[in-house]
Amino acid sequence: MEEFNVIVGYAIQVLNQPSVRAATTLISILIALISFSVSIWAARKTSVVMTSHFSSQRSEQARFIEMQWKAIDENVLANPESARLMAEMFGLDGEAEARREAFHLMYLNTLSMAFVGWKHEAIDQDVYDGHMRYFFSHYKGSTDYVLHLVKLANYPSGFLSECERYLALARTAPLNSSKTASPQPETDAPAEGQFPSPAGQSA
Repeated sequence: MEEFNVIVGYAIQVLNQPSVRAATTLISILIALISFSVSIWAARKTSVVMTSHFSSQRSEQARFIEMQWKAIDENVLANPESARLMAEMFGLDGEAEARREAFHLMYLNTLSMAFVGWKHEAIDQDVYDGHMRYFFSHYKGSTDYVLHLVKLANYPSGFLSECERYLALARTAPLNSSKTASPQPETDAPAEGQFPSPAGQSA
């Protein structure tokens, strides 16, 4: 028992030495810092996972809503009775006008999804530019009518200005009629008079 007391007393003396106490304090601080860093890392990791999850949910919901609008437009185009009802519901000038609006909206809905994808970096600039150029450079109808529909349908912020930009470019730099009808991403640097990439546009 006496030996045990001697050992305990010696240990107390060692622990009470200034150098040992300083080392113990330093180790405690390091452990606390490591614990804090691990907690911050875990919180950030959880935040990234949750943000990705909510973003995925929003994207799925947007796609679901878009599919519903597409189904309505397809029904109006295929069914004269649906076209008549749409004309009555929204005060359009007959079935032909209802079909005209539905057909235009099917194109604009697709372009708006391309715009959203480009805006959130889900598709690259060349692909986005190809889709927008394809429609607006080949469109021969009323540009005022297209812009009216874009405003009426309340598309995402910035989409109207992009439509106006591509319409203006189409008037000053129409595509050669010999070019392919399918939208292709640009691979070479644009020559003078061609459409610039949407790089630098506000996202």
